Amino acid sequence: MKKLSLRTLGLITLPLQLVLFRFLCAQTQWIEAVFVPGLFYPLTRFFRLITGPIPFSVGLVFIYMLAGLLLVLLIRTIRQIIRRRRSLKDALLSLLAWSSPAFFLYAITWGLLYYRQPVSILLQYDTAPATPEELRQLCEDLVEQTNETRRQLTDSAVYAVSPATLLEKAPLAYSHARLPFLDYRTPSIKMATGSGLLAYMGTSGIYTFWSGEAHVNRINTNADLPAVTLHEMAHQMGFASEDEANYIAWLTGKNYPDPLFQYSARYSVVWRSLRRLGNVDSTYAQTLYRRLDPAVYRDAEIENARWDPYRNIAQKYVITPFYNLFLKANGREYGVMSYDQVIDLIIYERRKKE
Repeated sequence: MKKLSLRTLGLITLPLQLVLFRFLCAQTQWIEAVFVPGLFYPLTRFFRLITGPIPFSVGLVFIYMLAGLLLVLLIRTIRQIIRRRRSLKDALLSLLAWSSPAFFLYAITWGLLYYRQPVSILLQYDTAPATPEELRQLCEDLVEQTNETRRQLTDSAVYAVSPATLLEKAPLAYSHARLPFLDYRTPSIKMATGSGLLAYMGTSGIYTFWSGEAHVNRINTNADLPAVTLHEMAHQMGFASEDEANYIAWLTGKNYPDPLFQYSARYSVVWRSLRRLGNVDSTYAQTLYRRLDPAVYRDAEIENARWDPYRNIAQKYVITPFYNLFLKANGREYGVMSYDQVIDLIIYERRKKE
């Protein structure tokens, strides 16, 4: 009997995995009740236990090395095809075969998490569409609260704090939240290795699901860094959707008794809320923009100055469209615009309190 090759095994299991994955994506209650606590949490904690003590970004170093290896293999494969030492069909079959174990790792460490129960259900929110009046009231309150928390901070209290200190404090914000689905343990939070490269890609933070690490770009200013850190930690807790990660960063940051974390939580959403209001009531949005404290504008100018050297055409025409397609392929209807849906979640939260 002929022995089954690894390539043949990969080609057989890949379509079976895809069918099973689509089936499981519809089982949101099973994902929430069984998969997340029974498989994802133990697995990601195991990864973090290994990578946490290592001072550099294991997951990012791996992807840089993998990208280099894939480039070498691509060039070599193209040369083999041109010289007719290998057929295009054979190369494509090998690619599909290797995709099988890669897809399996992706599915159990990240892919299924896009289909867990929404945080709005976990928190029992009323998810009726936000009204223009609710949006106006939210923007008014956010502008007032952002100004208030910024006035509690001197410039040195914002910018003299070391990023390492902020990363050390971030897990305490999760423990202070006291929500059962935010039981954060075994930290693995890093200043990203290769931050400049990530900045050229427009990335302020990234979670590498194959290593369990939350990476924060060194380009971030301290006004935004706590919120970015809490966002990436939300991914570590199994919340793949960007709007929900933004909301958890808001929820944990604003309730943590540290003025800089409270300010960062509000600073990160006030601009999103005002942009959205501009689509509904541009005149009133401009009025609220003018109410923002000069120090808040100064923080935004410092942030833009840090990021401006890294903005490029590839971000706009290659990276963002690709990421937009990736999110939509994973059930995120609004793609990259889903980041701004954090505003809806904040409005739902306000409704419940009222």
